[in-house]
Amino acid sequence: MKRIKEERPGNPALATPGAADGLTLEQLRLFLAAARQGNFTQAAESCYLSQSAFSRQIQALERALGTAVFDRVGRRVRLNDAGRELERRASEIVARIERLPAEIAPAGRGTSGTVRLGANMTIGIRLLPAWLAAFQQRFPDIHVTLLLRTTSEMAPLMRGEAIDASIQEYPDDAALEGQPPLKVHLTYRDEVWVIGPKGTAPDLRPGPQARWFGNPDANRRKQLSQMGFVIDDATRVPGAEVALKFVEAGMGYACIPGFMAQQSLKLGRITRMNATLTRRIAFVTLGDRPPSPCVQRLMEFLKPRWQAEAERQRLETRK
Repeated sequence: MKRIKEERPGNPALATPGAADGLTLEQLRLFLAAARQGNFTQAAESCYLSQSAFSRQIQALERALGTAVFDRVGRRVRLNDAGRELERRASEIVARIERLPAEIAPAGRGTSGTVRLGANMTIGIRLLPAWLAAFQQRFPDIHVTLLLRTTSEMAPLMRGEAIDASIQEYPDDAALEGQPPLKVHLTYRDEVWVIGPKGTAPDLRPGPQARWFGNPDANRRKQLSQMGFVIDDATRVPGAEVALKFVEAGMGYACIPGFMAQQSLKLGRITRMNATLTRRIAFVTLGDRPPSPCVQRLMEFLKPRWQAEAERQRLETRK
């Protein structure tokens, strides 16, 4: 039987391996030096290598690529077609790698990167737009994405690493328990008013059939129960602003941050019931690792605004 001759590359030593197995950045740099000089001896001297060491590196590069990249013409070398294509690509690769320190360092300093921030509806709608707009103007290379959810959804999102930090209601230390634990960095307290339709007696305790608007969690329900309010019918709404509109329309009751209900109370659209709750708002991150430089930068930026807002709300709800 006639044997079929197996075709091989011109140089068996350059048989094609996997995807450039063993190719190194140093080999690319040496190759570019040889391409510029057209002479291995001169290229080796410019790279502070012996000619034999330089030649071995070029040979290793050609083995990794599975093809020769130079044509040898006497003592000089000349790029072949593969070499010219490699020169174009290697120049881009080396240039990009040399730029990496300058591009990555800002992320390490907290001046470039991404922060995935979660917030409950009240904070996210009323306070964060202005705060984040100012932050983006100050740090245009830090991109902040915002996810608005209820407070009860924040911990699972953070532990699942869908968000890096949250601004949320923080009822007690039990809210931080779990694996990994959560950590509070900034806090302030504000008042939550129980409000009802205009004309309602402030000391009234509506019965179980009364309609409530909002998303009272177990902790809020417990606090209200201790004050004589029983919530059987709670209509979930997107945020406190919507709940306030339903109360203004005379349809039921709600728990609203005092600073949000102040104007409606002045205009006589609602009644403030004789029941005031206190809540803590917190900036929260995972407790098993330090905040990233970008998250830390955001916290530092928000801190004076956070303190000013706490004071503003304290004064406004006491007028």
